[in-house]
Amino acid sequence: TIQEFVLAEDVWATQITELRLGNEIEVEIDIKPGSQANPVNPRSRGVLPVALLGSASFAVADVDASTLAFGPGGAAPSGDPTYEDVDADGFIDLVAHFGTQASGIASGDTEACLTGTTFDGTDLRGCDAVRIVPSCGLGFEVTLGLGLLLWLHRRRHRAPGFPA
Repeated sequence: TIQEFVLAEDVWATQITELRLGNEIEVEIDIKPGSQANPVNPRSRGVLPVALLGSASFAVADVDASTLAFGPGGAAPSGDPTYEDVDADGFIDLVAHFGTQASGIASGDTEACLTGTTFDGTDLRGCDAVRIVPSCGLGFEVTLGLGLLLWLHRRRHRAPGFPA
C-alpha cells in the first residue's frame, strides 16, 4: 500500500508498505524421472530421485539446495544434488535424492510435493503424482507359492506303488 501525508503546506511524505502474502512460486518437479507412473513403496529403505525442472523462466542454479524438503515428512536431501537435463528440454534440472521412509509418503497418497527457497528468499513448491505400490520381497506370495511347489514336487516324485 502507498500512503501520502501532508507534513507541512508544501511538504509531502510518502510511506510505502509492502506485505507479501504467498511469496511462493510454483515449480515443476518430476518424481522418479523417466517414470510416468512414479511407483512408490512407502516401506522401502531406499531413496527417491526428485528432479526440480529448470525452464526459460526458472533457473535451478538459484535454488538453495540445503532448504529442499520432500513429501509430507519434509525429508532433507540425502547427499548433494546433481545438475543435468533429465527431460531433454535444453534446461538444466536439479536432481536430489530423498529417503523414501523419511519422506512420509503413505498408503493412500496420490501426490508428493517438494518445497525449498531460492538464494534471494523466494519460497518454491512443486508437486507430482505418485502411485503407492505394495512391498516386494519374501512375503505372503512366496510362502504360498513355495508351499504349492513343494506339494507338486512331492506328488511328482513319489515312488510307484506307494499310496497317495
